[in-house]
Amino acid sequence: MIILLILLASLFVGGGASTVLTFVQGHTPAEIKKVVKKEVADEKRKDAALEIIDAWAKEDKKQDKALGKERKELLQIVTRYDAQRTETEPFTARIDASIHEADRRFLDMRFQLKEQLTKAEWDAAVVRLNQ
Repeated sequence: MIILLILLASLFVGGGASTVLTFVQGHTPAEIKKVVKKEVADEKRKDAALEIIDAWAKEDKKQDKALGKERKELLQIVTRYDAQRTETEPFTARIDASIHEADRRFLDMRFQLKEQLTKAEWDAAVVRLNQ
């Protein structure tokens, strides 16, 4: 029963992968963009950084939709009394893979942003994000 409650909570409260990343990392794409706009003086590098963040956010939204669908289908299975573990394993494998992919994309975005920011800009952005 507790597993079912956790699954229900994650489905209706937790949202998708970007929600998880926002919780873990503490910052939404909009918050990161706001800081980049304030901290990066060079317009060319600022625009490149904002494009990186936009692409990451767009992929996260797409993944959230797919992940939500997987979770809903899984919920339909686990609420049945006669559900078997073998029925759930393909869903949990896809959900795990999706979350792993989201983590990889976040790290890719982080390193791409690093290439666009100077050390001083990076340090200032980190301070502003952690206020």
